[in-house]
Amino acid sequence: MVVDLVVNNAKVVTSEGIYDAGIAVEDGKITAIAKEPNLPKSDKVIDAKGLPVMPGAIDPHVHLGLYNPFGEDVPDSTMVQAIGGLTTTMHSILDKRSLKVSVPELTEIANKNAYIDMTFYAAIMSMQHILELPAAFELGVTSFKHFTNRPEYEMLNILHPDDGEFYLSFAKIKELGGVAMVHCEDFEIARKLTERVKASGAKDLAAWNDSRPDYCEQLKIWEMAVMAKITGCPLYVVHNTVATAKEVVDWADGNGVEMYIETTPAYLFFVKTDQKIGVLGKVNPPIRTRGHVEGLWQGIPAQKQCSPS
Repeated sequence: MVVDLVVNNAKVVTSEGIYDAGIAVEDGKITAIAKEPNLPKSDKVIDAKGLPVMPGAIDPHVHLGLYNPFGEDVPDSTMVQAIGGLTTTMHSILDKRSLKVSVPELTEIANKNAYIDMTFYAAIMSMQHILELPAAFELGVTSFKHFTNRPEYEMLNILHPDDGEFYLSFAKIKELGGVAMVHCEDFEIARKLTERVKASGAKDLAAWNDSRPDYCEQLKIWEMAVMAKITGCPLYVVHNTVATAKEVVDWADGNGVEMYIETTPAYLFFVKTDQKIGVLGKVNPPIRTRGHVEGLWQGIPAQKQCSPS
């Protein structure tokens, strides 16, 4: 048998583990993972030289068009993502207009300009958006973001539903078969603590963490998990920074709640005392302590080394 492509001498990464092996590809699909002697023949052979060979990554949380027009950001950003190994990206629609307008408009731009597959999730900003959820599903959007720190994002022209509208949104998303995404921070507590930190005169990176500490995030994660329990809606917590979120996930698992936790590289590698990163470290939620970093790593399933035939 002769296949279209063989990649040998690789560390093949799968959901089951990492293999010192190669892969065979036929008609765009992987047909075999095996040691080199057991791979089929091919006229095209790539020596991976011991490097990882893995499925294309998916970035489920991308913000484009914040500082440049969306159409300008798409080609540059998706080209960089492709170079970095991504094959699919999910952009956040932050638009107070009707979803019936914004989704088709951005889809057309993406189809013309993206170098990789691109899809969308949408922020729920108003009762209008909640009423438009069925239409959004018909347009291919099935996950929706909710901001619990919503008032401070008015500067980005983001409107902010109240908790009652959150409930209606979760319930409708459940009915339609989608996923509710949430940015978890208690803004009311953070606002008061920010006033205290400003009065102290502290301006370093640690002060940013002190103005919206870990318990602001933990409180809202618990609240949204209970909301998911009440409505039966699957819950996806975005950019989690706190290791204690595992307690909530354990509770969710034991109470029939479908819950997912996302983190990002910043929260896995930096701590609030890393002054060398300066203003680049001022992110929401903040960069935390070493204890949270280590706890987040413990929550990531480890890959095992496997031995294929």
